[in-house]
Amino acid sequence: MFDIAFKRMKSNRKNTLFLTFVIGLPVFILSSLILISNALNREINGFVKSSEIIVKVNSAAGDSVLNYKGVNITTGSTGGFFEGNFMDDVAGIENFSVNNIISKNITFRGREINITGMNIYPDGKKNISENGIIVGSRIAEELDINEKDKINIKNFTLQVESVLKENPEYSGSIIVPLKTAQNILNMDNMVSEINIYVPYKAYLDKKLKSFLGALKKQLPSGAEAYYVKDAKLQRLNFLDSMRGFYTIFTMIIFVSVVFIVFNYMLNNIKNQKVEAGIMSAVGFRMKKIILIVSAENFMVTLVAILSGFLLSVLSSFIITEYFIEVDFTMPVSAFYIFGVMIVVVVLAVLAQTKNWIKTDPVKLIKNI
Repeated sequence: MFDIAFKRMKSNRKNTLFLTFVIGLPVFILSSLILISNALNREINGFVKSSEIIVKVNSAAGDSVLNYKGVNITTGSTGGFFEGNFMDDVAGIENFSVNNIISKNITFRGREINITGMNIYPDGKKNISENGIIVGSRIAEELDINEKDKINIKNFTLQVESVLKENPEYSGSIIVPLKTAQNILNMDNMVSEINIYVPYKAYLDKKLKSFLGALKKQLPSGAEAYYVKDAKLQRLNFLDSMRGFYTIFTMIIFVSVVFIVFNYMLNNIKNQKVEAGIMSAVGFRMKKIILIVSAENFMVTLVAILSGFLLSVLSSFIITEYFIEVDFTMPVSAFYIFGVMIVVVVLAVLAQTKNWIKTDPVKLIKNI
């Protein structure tokens, strides 16, 4: 059966190659789409899950915002200071990272500099030691301050842990542990700003609204709370919507591919009615003819699927690793195409050959 089917494939190479192309191309497109979208989805999911948005508490007078090389920089509240201890009583606050910040200008070595105290340094790490500080790049350059240097500010001896580079927001600041900054500025328990880092998922699940409500009930007089609607939040919203788009787009392509392949297979097998009639007339039993036709289409389909899939793996790997620059992975869903295409071929064969057994070979030859 398979040997006859193989001989038929060789004798009709143009049709075999065209059939391979018609099936292989949609498999290539669909597989590539699944592989690339899976890589993007994994990257988006990881980014969205690990991302946070900022709930900011500060004076109702608002922030002082500067524009540095096209980037908006929040320099801190212009409306004064308030007690930060109220945060301990806010329901749900224990689930989030909280950065209490105090920021004020002082005179140091004849220059006006900014002292900023916080729980969490700009690089995301918690303070290393009580007297460890980070110096902004501009201040370090102007005052010739280097790593491991010890400096004295208002009778407090502080050691430079590092110089903060490529961060214009703090280039003119000395960043100090919160409690140390409060002592230097003689402002015990006072803060000028509080940043609460809330997982983006809480925003999607609408838990942020209830948290904000609980937070606002505890605010001291003259303070306000809001979540920051910045470019990062807009990007997160965009990426989250893209996840749904990828799923819908993949389903549309999937249905289109199945429809195209099924209809082409129907027409291809229909055109084999004449050959089936001739084979029946020379003594082949119709059941064997159907098996030969099925085997022929099955072998072509298998070659087409393998060719299209292997090409899609190669192209997707190159695109994801070298152009999009995300990790390439092989999802299980990519292998579903094998099963789907085989089912499509089987259904097409059955749909066209089910009446061949009862049909007169002469009618088949005349393609009636």
